[in-house]
This record gives sequence, structure tokens and C-alpha cells, in this order.
Amino acid sequence: MNMLLNYSTKDLCIFSHHFHIPGDSWALWAAGLLFVFLFCAGYEGFKNWARAYDRRVAAEYLRILAAEEDEEESTTATPSTSSSSSSSGLEMKKKKTSYSSAPTQRRTVTTNATSAPSSPPPSPQTTRAAAASFARARKPTRALLYAAQYLYGMLAMLLFMTYNVQVMLACSAGVGAGFLRWAADLPPLGGAATARRRDVSDVGEQEEEEQQSAACH
Repeated sequence: MNMLLNYSTKDLCIFSHHFHIPGDSWALWAAGLLFVFLFCAGYEGFKNWARAYDRRVAAEYLRILAAEEDEEESTTATPSTSSSSSSSGLEMKKKKTSYSSAPTQRRTVTTNATSAPSSPPPSPQTTRAAAASFARARKPTRALLYAAQYLYGMLAMLLFMTYNVQVMLACSAGVGAGFLRWAADLPPLGGAATARRRDVSDVGEQEEEEQQSAACH
């Protein structure tokens, strides 16, 4: 195997001896370089598709957990409303019994309130277990996509390891074109963007406090 940079256009083999490009045909040579270009561009597209699947799984997982938080908020808000309704019911009961105890009028007052039965919300443990089960169910598919992505990358590396300058340039151009076609316009905004938003919010809060203190004085 020749491990030196070369510009040779004779007897180039891509992947195996069955994919042999003779040097006397410029049309076959151009077709071979086009194949290398499209193969490497497709690698970037496949990577982006696998990452999009991971993002969909993460979004669904967070949606399940967000549903748990909504259930917790609704359960914490229910006792206050029920206590207020029960206190108002007791007040109405006292008024009605005092009114019915008059000697001239005897009335029967029913104070039993009926409420429609409501199903209890799912517990946080149940919701978290459902989220964990969802993640475990999607993990084999993610592992299969990761293995396919790894195999694709190794095949692209074999193309580059021909050490042929034309093939190496076709690989680089294909990867760049694939990134331009399928990559996002912005890199993923992680902790740096979150910290920046926190700094901006802290500055805004400090300005509001200074304005309030100045208005008081």
C-alpha cells in the first residue's frame, strides 16, 4: 500500500479491486471523483439525520417530564381551592340552619354537596418511569444509527487513505458541501448561551432595582 501523497491517475482502486478506475479513461476518472464527492456529502447528511433523531427523542423525553411538572402544579393548586370551597360551604350551612331555626318557619335545608368523582393524577414516580421506559425503548435504534454512522465514517476514511490528492480533495469538498447543505445555520447553543442570558437578566434586574431606589429617594 502506497502511503505517500501522489497525483497518479493510473490504476486507482476505491474500497476494493472490483472498483478499479483505469487511468486511460478520463470519463471514468471524473465519475470516480464524483462518486467520492457524493459519498462524503452523504456522510454529513446521514450524521445530521441521526442527530435529528436524537433531538426528537430528547424532546419527547422532556415533554413527558414537563407533563409530570404540570400534574404536580395542578395537584398543589387543588387543595387550596377545595379548602376555600369547604369553608364557604360551612358558612352557608350556618346561615341556612340559623334561618331554619326560627319558630315561625320550619324549613328543611340540605347541605350535602355532591361532586363528580375525579380520577387521581399519575404519581411522579409513574411519570418518571414512563419517561425512562421511553428512553430505553429508543436506545437500540439510536445504537444502530450510531454503529451505521461509525461504519460510514470508516469507509470515508478509507477513501482518504488512498493518499491520492485528487481523491482527498474530492472527500474534503464533499464533506464541506454536505455540511453546507444539511448542517444547522447556528451551532448548538449550550452552557455559554445560557450563562450569557443569565448575565443579561441579572444586569436588567440590577438596573430595575437602581431605578426603584432612585425613585424612592
